[in-house]
Amino acid sequence: MAKSSALCWAAKISWAVTALASINIGMALFNFNFFQTQFFMQNLQGLAPAIIALIGLSGAFSFVTFVMHCSSNCKSCKI
Repeated sequence: MAKSSALCWAAKISWAVTALASINIGMALFNFNFFQTQFFMQNLQGLAPAIIALIGLSGAFSFVTFVMHCSSNCKSCKI
């Protein structure tokens, strides 16, 4: 049961990261990009490759869990 619970939490975290990245992309319509803010440039620019990798992996994992749910083979959550 612990493995299933961990997979469920991983799915929820990947969904949250993917949602935040999607919001950032959508905010481009209003000329806002978190990765171009002064805060990011001064404090987090060195972490940019790791952040982008995390977003990419979260997107891929999110897509896999979506397909699992759609095919009703998901064992990670009881949804």
